[in-house]
Amino acid sequence: MVDGEATPELLDRLSVERDRIDRQIGELVSARKELDTVITDTTGNRRTGRHCRPR
Repeated sequence: MVDGEATPELLDRLSVERDRIDRQIGELVSARKELDTVITDTTGNRRTGRHCRPR
């Protein structure tokens, strides 16, 4: 900000940063879903004595 006013360049940089954060959030959500699947499968396999399926 310059003199308390947001410049067009600042707004562009803030938008780029928001988009980067959104991408990271999406990647983290995907990783969490995959981890949840592995945890669920492994828990079931421990109960049944079956080996885990390769992914």
